[in-house]
Amino acid sequence: ALAEAMSAGALSDFGRQRTAAAAAATSAAAKGAQLLVARARLTESSAQRNLGDLAAAETTGRAAAAIFASAGDRAGEADALWVVGTTRFDRGDLPGAKALYDQALAVYREVGDQAGTARVLNSAAVAARQEGDLAGARAQYETVLAICREIADQGGVAASLGNLGTVALQEGHLEGARQQFEESLALRRQLPDQAGLASALANMGVVLRRLGALAEARKHLEESLALRRRSGQKIASAASLCGLGRVVLDLGDLALARGSLAEALTLAREGGSKSVEALALAATGEVAVVSGDLSAARVALEQSLTLRGAIGERLTAAESRLLLANVLLEEGQVSEAMAALRAARAEFVQLGATDLELLTALLEVRALTVQGETVAARAVVQAARVLAERSQSPPARWAMRIARAELDGELAAGRSSARADLALVSRQAQAAGFVGLSWEARLLAAEMAGVAGRQELTAVAREAEAAGFLLLAGKARRAG
Repeated sequence: ALAEAMSAGALSDFGRQRTAAAAAATSAAAKGAQLLVARARLTESSAQRNLGDLAAAETTGRAAAAIFASAGDRAGEADALWVVGTTRFDRGDLPGAKALYDQALAVYREVGDQAGTARVLNSAAVAARQEGDLAGARAQYETVLAICREIADQGGVAASLGNLGTVALQEGHLEGARQQFEESLALRRQLPDQAGLASALANMGVVLRRLGALAEARKHLEESLALRRRSGQKIASAASLCGLGRVVLDLGDLALARGSLAEALTLAREGGSKSVEALALAATGEVAVVSGDLSAARVALEQSLTLRGAIGERLTAAESRLLLANVLLEEGQVSEAMAALRAARAEFVQLGATDLELLTALLEVRALTVQGETVAARAVVQAARVLAERSQSPPARWAMRIARAELDGELAAGRSSARADLALVSRQAQAAGFVGLSWEARLLAAEMAGVAGRQELTAVAREAEAAGFLLLAGKARRAG
């Protein structure tokens, strides 16, 4: 039964793995084979974690650790400590997870277990990345990659490449991230581990969205979601749904975005993952903003920010703060928005998150413009242009051009060229499927045209309203 459980786990059939492992533990207990009980319980714990039953996974893992400890099996105890640590991490207990990782790592190094050392270092790197230590995380991932290559662990190599890609993604090095994700995905397709393949597909979906390739992003995320559903991975399915929800929001399908994110939030809460719950809340807030429901957006984003702060996610907490600042700005609370933007921007600068720093600067430009501080707004735009030149994200660069055109259009001399660039941005964004950005550029260009732009404003309002983008539709109607 234990062999069957291990085989099922390797194939990402976690339901069968859990059932077989529980049967193996019962059989071993009847024979008094305590170490076999511990190994079976540990396998059961891993299955429970993958299935999104984190409370049970921790209880089962701790039971296995106790048996290993009483038997003096140091390597087995380290395995259990690592499994419990990953569960604590998933539940949002970062300090508890790190303490367990440290204990497991000390034992693995003591007994010379290279594979175990790589596993723990990988988990410790994930924790470092969450805390905002991208340089430290990268160094640990590179160490893990070297170990996995040395011991010919192809799954570990694929995971390490994916993790290094995630660091590059957070830093805004999108082409580098895509290259590492592509290498990881190619390896995953050669292996039987369907959960690993789903993770690699999800990574590709996220970077492709940032690169402006929405159709390809959607394809990868849908394939990832299908695999995760098939394997019964509740929390991982929620993460894929969050990525998919954001892609279809960009494409203008609000109904599908809402449905995807509502399911993601339910699954994350059922599984007990605070991190994925916060991710789903942030994306839900984005949907509420474009729908014009600023009150609901504020609630979702405040909850997301609170969760991310509580579990120590510095980068994503700052992202939630950025999204919340946009809501405050739309509500007319400009001073509060500026305070939130400056706090978020300080974090992005320190963490090296270039694209998020750029988007923060562009919201600052809007806030300064509302306050009538045109000179200060132009200074921020000038600084933001440097960030835009470094950015590899077309949507971020389009947002930069919209902000610059808005300021240029305030001067009669710059209005014609500003309108021309907005028309180009609108076409480029529309061609890539970013309907909201396309409408935003059209709206601004039509406003600059004065009386001649009223028909276009009406068209933008009608199209946006039909798609449910009520915030933008309202702006277009008021402008017309």
